[in-house]
Amino acid sequence: MDNEIKDTDVEKARDTHGEACSNCKYWFELQENEPMDGMPHFGKCKKNPPAMLVQDDKTYSGHPITRENDWCGSWFSYASVSAV
Repeated sequence: MDNEIKDTDVEKARDTHGEACSNCKYWFELQENEPMDGMPHFGKCKKNPPAMLVQDDKTYSGHPITRENDWCGSWFSYASVSAV
């Protein structure tokens, strides 16, 4: 098949100079009872309001859950916040 996607065709992630969920002002780490070595930490991104999902006559809502090393492009530093 000529249109098959190969690993070499995938775009490489660009250097974001340390911008990751774990050091973003909108990210809040989920607390684990017993952290496991080598496992990524997870948290909630609170940049936008919680999303609503209706499935099987049930309604769910919440913020997206991301890994500590994810990056969405809307990263915001704590240092960028100015006092008013």
